Amino acid sequence: MSRWFRRTKGARRTAQLSHDQKRFKRLPARVNRRDLRTSQPATPPRDPDGGRDTDRDFVIRYGDPFDG
Repeated sequence: MSRWFRRTKGARRTAQLSHDQKRFKRLPARVNRRDLRTSQPATPPRDPDGGRDTDRDFVIRYGDPFDG
């Protein structure tokens, strides 16, 4: 049984190689690079801080009130 399996596996491989050789004998027509580019509308991501000024909040919270 193992010999039969090995033979069929090898036969598949040779059949696949011959198919690939025929398949890639001629290259397909060239594709223009401009045709590959796509464009789509995009919305900007939302502001993670919600419009707050985090630098000002940090200074108010942790700033030294007696720094003069």
